[in-house]
Amino acid sequence: MLSSHAWSGAGWFLLGLAAGRYLLGGGAPSGGLPVARWTPPRPTAHHHSTAAAAAAPPDGALLARVYPLHATAVPWQSVAFERHPVILVTGPQRSGTTWVACALATQLGYTLYDERHPITGGNNTLRALRHAFSYAQSQEGGAVFQSPMATPILHELPRFSGLLVVFIARNCIDVFRSQNKVNRRAGGWTCAAGRTKELGKYLGTRPGFEQYKEELAPYFDDRDMICKVKQDVWMRYQQPQLAHHEATHPDDYAARGRNLSVTVSFESFSDHPLWLQDDSRVTLDIKKTNCRLVSTTPRRSKASLAKWMAEAPPPPPR
Repeated sequence: MLSSHAWSGAGWFLLGLAAGRYLLGGGAPSGGLPVARWTPPRPTAHHHSTAAAAAAPPDGALLARVYPLHATAVPWQSVAFERHPVILVTGPQRSGTTWVACALATQLGYTLYDERHPITGGNNTLRALRHAFSYAQSQEGGAVFQSPMATPILHELPRFSGLLVVFIARNCIDVFRSQNKVNRRAGGWTCAAGRTKELGKYLGTRPGFEQYKEELAPYFDDRDMICKVKQDVWMRYQQPQLAHHEATHPDDYAARGRNLSVTVSFESFSDHPLWLQDDSRVTLDIKKTNCRLVSTTPRRSKASLAKWMAEAPPPPPR
């Protein structure tokens, strides 16, 4: 269900744009899929047509244009987080990943590795997370990692029993509004990073992400908000791969009451003790939250990055 403030002012305007574009235009562009491991079926490409423009979609279809995961996200209360010693919280930037990761770590008594932590630093997110996971497995107690930067590479993460990939689902209009409360001097986060750096990773135009140009192209429309791009790729391509791995390794997952991945509704945390209502979050900025663990994250530097990476054991073979 859409939150009430999503339908006011800019929310109606953005929703109208999204609905109008989809009524008049097509869906995901086509492209190749050179992937060695099991992959989900490619979606059928849609094409522009007068007939599509003539009929308005039902409310559910309209909602799916701005919140693709609304029908598949589950409440956080239904997830057995405590059965997983290593948890990765990810999702679009400004979708609540910082707060959710901190809230879960606080509740579970796990160590929080915020995205600014030295162990997750560097320009190669996949390599950093492989090392970070190996380090966490070698330590006592559980660990919660927070990394919205990981969204393009979720299907390439190491897969082991005990890891839970948590994708935070939130109405993309709400996310868009939250994103553009920051970087205002640069025109908002969408202009400063969303439509440039982040989208470039999915388009394969960013250094180190060239392989995704053909791999991810069939699963999103590059005209969409970056939040929707990330939700679509997760729903159509990445999560099905993780679910397939889980289903084909029942001894590692079903037999232990574990999952490899889950899509969790951000709004479902409204009954969490640390939850703040919308009007209470107005003054919050990047990394400013009422969850205290976030403030304990060590500062990142070249020296601290080298230290943490040296302490982590070599990651397992891919």
